[in-house]
Amino acid sequence: MFDWVQNIADFIVYNTLELSRDSKLADALNFFIYDSIKILILITVIIFLMGIINSYFPVEKVRNFLSRNKLYGLEYLMASYLLGFLESKSLFYMCLVVLFWAWYRA
Repeated sequence: MFDWVQNIADFIVYNTLELSRDSKLADALNFFIYDSIKILILITVIIFLMGIINSYFPVEKVRNFLSRNKLYGLEYLMASYLLGFLESKSLFYMCLVVLFWAWYRA
């Protein structure tokens, strides 16, 4: 999937900077460039998708839905997942909330 990114990293490290393929510095720099590009692409996609989700699912609409419909404990999981994801936009925070919910329900 990301073969073209590896080709870009190879071109930058081995052709542009003219480092030897046997060098540990070249391997480390190649890995750093490859991962940096890949992470930037993934973050861009996540931010784009979150913008779409925020425009279609406003926080007030989710709150009203969860307060109207009683789902016997599932609403807590949905609230922690949706509101944590929509308001904070942090995957780490969302995972902590889901783990806390699982610990609380056990």
